[in-house]
Amino acid sequence: MPDLDPKVVVDAVDELMDGVMLFDAADKLVFCNRRQKELYPQLADLLVTGTSFETLVRSNVGQGQVDTAIGREEEWIAARLLPTIP
Repeated sequence: MPDLDPKVVVDAVDELMDGVMLFDAADKLVFCNRRQKELYPQLADLLVTGTSFETLVRSNVGQGQVDTAIGREEEWIAARLLPTIP
């Protein structure tokens, strides 16, 4: 398989109809495509390189965007922040 130009890959992912976010090993945002920003305009200021996953989750919950978290916000957040299997 030939080497892919990273810009071509980023441009392709940016055009997907689904929202895509990529985090590094420290759970910091590395990439967010255009569609993700359209789906979550209330997070627009946070959808930048370096924002932590926890910050995004807390902001979303804090803005009342997660119905299933209402009344049990910290429990819901804690469940989302559990380590993932690599």
